Amino acid sequence: MMLAGARELANEFAKGFSKGRPSHEDDPIGWFRYCTKALELMLTTTQYKIGLMIWTCIRQLSDGNPVGSVLPMRSAIEHYAVAVYLGDRLERAWDEVVKGSSSGKIPVDRLLKLEEQVARFLAGTKGTEEEATKWKEEWSQLGLDRAINLRSATETGLANDVLGFLYDFGSRVIHGERARGVELCPPTHEVYCRANLSRALLGLDLLVSIEYMPNTLRNGVAVLRKLQALARALAKPGANQTKILRTIAMARDKLIQGKHFTGSGTMDNPFVFAEGLEYYFAFYKLCEQLSLDTAQRTLVHSPSGRFFDAVPDKSGRLFYFAVPMEQFGSHQEGEV
Repeated sequence: MMLAGARELANEFAKGFSKGRPSHEDDPIGWFRYCTKALELMLTTTQYKIGLMIWTCIRQLSDGNPVGSVLPMRSAIEHYAVAVYLGDRLERAWDEVVKGSSSGKIPVDRLLKLEEQVARFLAGTKGTEEEATKWKEEWSQLGLDRAINLRSATETGLANDVLGFLYDFGSRVIHGERARGVELCPPTHEVYCRANLSRALLGLDLLVSIEYMPNTLRNGVAVLRKLQALARALAKPGANQTKILRTIAMARDKLIQGKHFTGSGTMDNPFVFAEGLEYYFAFYKLCEQLSLDTAQRTLVHSPSGRFFDAVPDKSGRLFYFAVPMEQFGSHQEGEV
């Protein structure tokens, strides 16, 4: 299913932009559509690669293979580290886009920095099939397809982490410094095999744990949703670009009623966020400002057919947030 989804996204990306990359200066709305689709493809591909290596590791563990189990574990950890590394860089690039939006104009130079992070993932590997695609050629001409520095990615993504130790051990196996053959011979082979299998199992356990799994794509997905929200707002007929861009720029510090949201928080008059603001970014920010308990958030379906996030304050009073319909489907979110 995940592979089919990645292939479908890749085909949609190629067909949707058969003429190549829209100009971020002449066609910013087209560029937003292009970049959101590319980022969506990047995240889906990453998830598929990690999932594939995890299942491969499980199979090798089931077979009791002391070398075969370590190699996919190392690969899964590497993909995890790259995802975290690029997610952090995407988040910083988005922050720069937001800062540059305070003028009311689309900061094209900063958009390029954001696009570069996506291009490095999708096109940074040389000699593969995507070399023939139009968007790959254009990224290459713009110099946006520089290869990811795996050393920097793994050092940053695995800093002070047991996954870093396991990744280093896997690297030593790949480079022939460990598991060269003598360790697998009697009389010590059983102890060595158990040690290797334990390392692979530990890495697998960490990668699928609730502490690690949500972190893998968290920042990348957050940037994607913010990009989609801004793109939808700018693409609407008669959209006030200056107002929208200044609104998201000012939201970095504090949400202001009448500018960033309307409503009083009742079911009859719920909080509604301004166009261009990503719902959950604004939701959690306003909840923090109002000291609401987001751990007690519940989804409410009103008699009128609308959906609300209901969140209590310390006294138990509920505040209602109108949930946009696009939050209920990733497919709708990808459309601009």
